[in-house]
This record gives sequence, C-alpha cells and structure tokens, in this order.
Amino acid sequence: MQQCKVPAEVFPRCAHVFTIRDWYDQRDRYFKRSSTPLPGDLVVFTYSHIGLVIKVTTSEIVTIEGNKSDAVRKLVHSRSESTIDGYCRPAYHLVEVDDVTKEELIEVLRSGFTPGSINTVNEWADQLNQVRREMDKINEKLDRLLQQG
Repeated sequence: MQQCKVPAEVFPRCAHVFTIRDWYDQRDRYFKRSSTPLPGDLVVFTYSHIGLVIKVTTSEIVTIEGNKSDAVRKLVHSRSESTIDGYCRPAYHLVEVDDVTKEELIEVLRSGFTPGSINTVNEWADQLNQVRREMDKINEKLDRLLQQG
C-alpha cells in the first residue's frame, strides 16, 4: 500500500489480518458480520483471511480474494456464513483519485502473486477500479443528501 501512496489513515502498515481488523475497530470503521457491508469494504474471515467486497445483495457478498489456490478469485459468500467475522471500511475519501495509477497498483499486486498470473491481477485491478467508481457514486449521493439536509 505504501507503493500505491495510500495514506496510513486509510490502511494500516501491517499484513496480519486480525491486526488490520483491530486497527479499523479502534477507528470505529469495523462492523460485525450482522451489519450490511458496502462495496469497497474488506471482509475479514475467522480463519485469518481477508477479501475485498465488490457487490452486496440481501443474502450474499461477492468478493475478490487472493491466495485462493495460488490465484486471485472472484467468490460469492452467504452474508450469514459463520466464517465471516466482520467488515472493515477504509476511509477511501482520504485517497486522492490521482494518487494511484493502474500500473502502480498492478506492480504492487504482482509482487504478491506468482509469475504468470498477470491476467488475474489485471482482472482484480479492473474490479478495484469498478469499486472506486461505485464508491464515487455513493459519495456523490451522500453529498447531494447532505446538501438537501
């Protein structure tokens, strides 16, 4: 994340899943499994695994997860799945849109994956860009609601 210039206020400088969860919890940005996640949230699993939420329905979440059979995969989980611990909500509004280029993101992601998996990394980057667009739409709606006040 440092290579991507993501501020420390958005994502902690650590890799351990439960340390990440606790970091978000200390900032009131961690929500239990029973809460409703948003696209862009990080789902924390009880078995020390984390994924990126890209879609939410009333009964399921769609995620992008790494380290699944040595690949990045798009997965569907029931929201009531007992292995879901909760959700971390990064403060994306603190990241400048121009701070991260796709090439920088791909380089960071590539460093954590096996050689030859660039297609899946590109797919993940595309999904992350989709999440960013969805988050922009959500922020625009929130701004309009706040202005209507």
